[in-house]
Amino acid sequence: MIQLIPFLVIYVVIAVLYYRNKKTSFIQQIIHLSFFIYVLLVIGNSLLPLPVSERYIQMSIEQGTEGKNNIIPFSDIFQIINNNSLNGIISQLVNNLILLSPLGFYAPLIWRKFKNMKSIIFLGMIVSVGIASTQFIISTIISFTYRGFIIDNIILNT
Repeated sequence: MIQLIPFLVIYVVIAVLYYRNKKTSFIQQIIHLSFFIYVLLVIGNSLLPLPVSERYIQMSIEQGTEGKNNIIPFSDIFQIINNNSLNGIISQLVNNLILLSPLGFYAPLIWRKFKNMKSIIFLGMIVSVGIASTQFIISTIISFTYRGFIIDNIILNT
């Protein structure tokens, strides 16, 4: 949590510069701040930490904890259900369904073009694909799949 402090300081500086000539309500400013914190938490949960240590990467490969890519829809979900893994089911649902749910509430409050369900669902899909693609690109750059590209995650996030 202490890692958020530099980002909050940056946000406050930007907000002061942005809001000084605009008529924005205090509630709207609080919504923007909470959305900024939410975005930081999504990035932290979905992209970080980056495995930059060669020792860590080698240990992950040896222990078999390297991420796996899966582009077959619903296969991971069915595998978890077939294994009767209640922890896996809860983890999959909580992590994926809840991760982008706040975006559906924030979008219409912050941007006018997201006033209908269709545009919000499309935004959720774009953000979810963006996160998964970023994970895949980072994994390609570091030659280690630290987070797998799993199509089920995109489906559940959307």
